[in-house]
Amino acid sequence: GKVQTTNTTFAVFWEPAGHASNATYKPLITQFLSEIGGTPLFGTTTEYYQGSGATKQTITNTSHFAGQYVDTTACPAGGVTETDLQNAVKRAQAANGWPTGTNNLYLVYTGPGGETVSQYCAYHSVVALNGVSTPWANEPYGGQSGCTTPSSPNANAAADSAINTTSHELWEAITDPNLGDGWVAPS
Repeated sequence: GKVQTTNTTFAVFWEPAGHASNATYKPLITQFLSEIGGTPLFGTTTEYYQGSGATKQTITNTSHFAGQYVDTTACPAGGVTETDLQNAVKRAQAANGWPTGTNNLYLVYTGPGGETVSQYCAYHSVVALNGVSTPWANEPYGGQSGCTTPSSPNANAAADSAINTTSHELWEAITDPNLGDGWVAPS
């Protein structure tokens, strides 16, 4: 199946009034996104590929962080839904003219109290941006029940928990960017 042979990430921090993250939350997340490409940890993705034989394309140990956007649009009453998250991706893409398509991943970080109505700590999906299927991930504010890291190496449990789920969704989106037609072993 299709994989992201190269990877470009965009951080969308959806933080309306009353839902701002702590002072080091965004810098820690953007540092992770800026530094993960080329590392031995990210190198584990290079075992995955699309095609075979002469058309085989392997994922490269490259991840490019291309920008962040702070969205101050008010959260809807009753909780943030998947449609609301997709609209946040659309607002960020339109405001910045960011690219669309399989090799681009939009990560939506909701501020504290703006968590989504979901059973997952985080998840990835796709959205049509200008008619092109583009992967995105839901990254609720770190620290919600059951989704925290056991320790906080950066002394910021919310950021470290969000980085933990970000790495998980990043790896999943790389190997399954179109949600459902991703990498599977030939056997």
